[in-house]
Amino acid sequence: MLKKFIFAALTIFAAIALLPSLGQAQQQQQQKASFFQRVIVTRQPRFLINGISIAQNLRYEVVSRLEVAPSQGQGALAVRQSVVSAKLIAADPLSQATYTQALRNLAGTTFHYELNDENKVISFRGGKRSREVKSVKAPEGNGFLMTSLIDDDGWKELATLTFFQPPSQKQRWVDQMFHDWSPMGSWAGETSYTIGRKRGKRQLYSYRHTMKFQAPEKSAKGEVSPLPFALDTADFKSMKSGGAITYDVGRARVESVEELFHVQGVVAATVLGQPARIQLEEKQAFAIQIQDQNAWSQ
Repeated sequence: MLKKFIFAALTIFAAIALLPSLGQAQQQQQQKASFFQRVIVTRQPRFLINGISIAQNLRYEVVSRLEVAPSQGQGALAVRQSVVSAKLIAADPLSQATYTQALRNLAGTTFHYELNDENKVISFRGGKRSREVKSVKAPEGNGFLMTSLIDDDGWKELATLTFFQPPSQKQRWVDQMFHDWSPMGSWAGETSYTIGRKRGKRQLYSYRHTMKFQAPEKSAKGEVSPLPFALDTADFKSMKSGGAITYDVGRARVESVEELFHVQGVVAATVLGQPARIQLEEKQAFAIQIQDQNAWSQ
């Protein structure tokens, strides 16, 4: 009887040892997969320059096809992301023409990146420069308009959220975060995740960024700034930054994400040889949706 018990125990132990971990099982489901990602970005930047207020109101959509395969490099998975379509949904009159053209240029762009065994982006390449600066004439006076769709760190963050996989048996956990906000500076801190309610096969998660602004280093002599003015100092603070993830447990992948990024700050600059104090407020929200087919094609 004792021998049978020992044999049964060893058999169970061996079976458990052979079972893939939750993360491995999830990655196995993701290998050689393809799906579509829809991102809707809403931005409401506001500038106050020497008493002159300029506000933008933007909303645009980017649809991509993501093809996932086992990595041939140092990562666990390799992803090819192709922008299928990009269109402007709404814009203020001052921004409409420049953003329409920028989104046209974005369509057809391809990104390549690799994920490690924790589904974090470890390499990223591709894409086109989306930041442009143009002179504009507004009722308030002559000025400039900076067009910026999604920067490289923005694409990486979208990828990280798209391939989000929760650690097993954890109600709360923390990850380090960093966002290059060039040329204004950068943000560094941590992201706190909390498990929420479960609705059928959908598990909800919330997350919050606790981050501090890091001013940019002074430009090297002769270095050309992408800004239409010389940046002297910058100081920003985060008002609110975080979001919510809906995770499909049955399919072991993200179904949707919503995030809000709200910061305020002051920039001291030299514009056309004259000192200027620029107050800046950036409200940005994005929503991610994941589906097997392109339900958003027109």
